[in-house]
Amino acid sequence: MDFLLHITLESSLQLITHPYKSDEGYNLLDPIAVAVLTIAATIAMISTRKTSYLNWIASIVNNVVILFVIIAAFIHAKPSNMKPFFPFGAKGVFQAAAIVYFAYGGFDNIATMAEETKNPSRDIPIGLIGSMSIITVIYCLMAVSLPMMQKYTDIDPNAAYSVAFQSVGMTWAKYLVALGALKGMTTVLLVGTLGQARYITHIARAHMIPPWFALVHPKTGTPINATVLIVIPSGCMALFSSLDVLAGLLSVSTLFIFMMMAVALLVRRYYVREITPQQHLLKLVIFLLIIIALP
Repeated sequence: MDFLLHITLESSLQLITHPYKSDEGYNLLDPIAVAVLTIAATIAMISTRKTSYLNWIASIVNNVVILFVIIAAFIHAKPSNMKPFFPFGAKGVFQAAAIVYFAYGGFDNIATMAEETKNPSRDIPIGLIGSMSIITVIYCLMAVSLPMMQKYTDIDPNAAYSVAFQSVGMTWAKYLVALGALKGMTTVLLVGTLGQARYITHIARAHMIPPWFALVHPKTGTPINATVLIVIPSGCMALFSSLDVLAGLLSVSTLFIFMMMAVALLVRRYYVREITPQQHLLKLVIFLLIIIALP
């Protein structure tokens, strides 16, 4: 909300645990984040079908807001604002890409929903490729429309679209953007809770953690034990950590997870059972060294 409405809601929703606010912000508690996370987890534990319906409605609202933002931004766009086109060079592009890399995370949750789909071999690939294609197009359109509507030197990093719409006389649009952001956060919380709980369920079924976490409730059909295991540590981090710390940690962890998935894929591909040919083993070692060296 601070990011979108350009007002300091965070300071009014947090509890100051020390009479003087620290510059680092480590003396702040955020119980609102814990409450929101708990509500999302409760909804996810009630029923997967109901959660899907709620996600479907929230996604429609969010997509309508995104379309409005993109169209309105291009209507007020000025091609002259794009000059210079490459002000920060390649370094700036890679720095920005590293920061927003986590925005592409979440599509992997689709792969954990195989048990909830009628035809996993057909539906899962369509969901993965389709979602990533749509998201990439939307990100590119929003990335182009914002600097065309407002000069890059005038963009507020804390409330980019809100300030940009105010600069073109559309002050009311910031509330619509806030509505879309709230719906977007709702979708992220629900999908994240569902996906992470399924991860824990599969890990428990492989006996890497106690099988108790793989139990599915007979009435709701959801892994309640796995969901609780996810919510408790997540709530603790949300309560004691600030948003900027979590955002930086999320970017690093997303890169690390994708790297580990690439390593696992190579091991699965080349390290077969019985005897592995020397040429395949050499390829595996080379690719592993390349992947580990990339970060």
